[in-house]
Amino acid sequence: MVVMTLLFISSVEARDHLVGVAPLSSIIENQKENKQIKEDCRGDVLPIVKIESLKETSDDVIETFLKEDSPPIFLFRRDSHFHVGLKLKNDFFSAPLNLIRQGEMMVFDQGETHGTDLFIGVKDSKDTRFTYLYETNLYTQKSTVPEPVDDPTSLFQDYTSEQIYQVIFDNLESNDSLKYDIAFGVLEYLRDNDTDIFLASTQQRLLHNGADEALFNTDIYEVENNHRERTNEYGAFTRLNIGYNQNFVDIERMRGHSDRYYLEAEISNLHKRNYISLGASRDFYFRIKNKEKKILFFDVPKNFVAGHLGIDVPARINQTHYDDHSELGFQLNPEFNAGLSLGRVEIGYSSDMIFGNISNHVEENRSNTILHNGRALTDPGDMGTGYIRFNGKFK
Repeated sequence: MVVMTLLFISSVEARDHLVGVAPLSSIIENQKENKQIKEDCRGDVLPIVKIESLKETSDDVIETFLKEDSPPIFLFRRDSHFHVGLKLKNDFFSAPLNLIRQGEMMVFDQGETHGTDLFIGVKDSKDTRFTYLYETNLYTQKSTVPEPVDDPTSLFQDYTSEQIYQVIFDNLESNDSLKYDIAFGVLEYLRDNDTDIFLASTQQRLLHNGADEALFNTDIYEVENNHRERTNEYGAFTRLNIGYNQNFVDIERMRGHSDRYYLEAEISNLHKRNYISLGASRDFYFRIKNKEKKILFFDVPKNFVAGHLGIDVPARINQTHYDDHSELGFQLNPEFNAGLSLGRVEIGYSSDMIFGNISNHVEENRSNTILHNGRALTDPGDMGTGYIRFNGKFK
């Protein structure tokens, strides 16, 4: 019986070799090896691969695909389908620059002195933006016309309220090396209206004639505008900005910067505006790392806070106009930018410095020298700007 059993096992092994099935002896040997592995592990769980939740895995995959070729500005600004925002410009915001340049924390409050920008735009699938921008800017000088009422607390001033209505096409938020910014617009210069709330002339009058006491608890001075009838001007312009761009982003996509070198020119039928400039800019963007968490009633997304620091230095050839002739002038106009983003909301500040000839395309846009604390100080024309912007997505 034993002999017959051995013969049967031998025949099975031979048949298994022929048909590719592991022989019985091999199966027995594998079972022994598996038993030895289990004894070596002693029941421990070995963490060979970190297992993540489906949501985390999905988010990581989406982020990799969406951000692999994104420009560094999206470390700071959430990518969006549309944007809307407001800018406020005033020489009051340039007071810190005067502390550096003049040694005094002061405001000249003449020349270019106030402005407001309103903008709204959309972006297509090719990262081309279409933006409508409305600007109103105020230029003032103490009037040479005798003041109707002798009041030492008021300023009787000549003024021009400049309105710019423009449509802008650009790819500045794309990852292309060749970046462009093209604008078409109409111009309006008013010298007889300070009642329309959308005009900078009205906004300044309301601020000085009442709102200053409510906001600053002091009456700075009263404004009386010298209305000049039949002196308004109207026109149109085209502006082209084109340049080369380089982007750099670290491997963790937490820091990056963009360098840009560009040429810009503007042509208008109001020829005093025409100029050409060369410029270079560098913008740094960074994120502050945080995990997704819940604070009170709010869900704080991952990497919610981000920042921006930048400098832009255009060198412009413009025009300086006199009573009997005009001259070409040169202006260096460095601008420093800082921003903070909280999700889809941005706030920021920029300071605009002027070295060289001020472009007096508006008569009141000229430099002044005043006596302040016994010193003669000259207004270089610096301005400061604060802004808020929302970047939204369509569902």
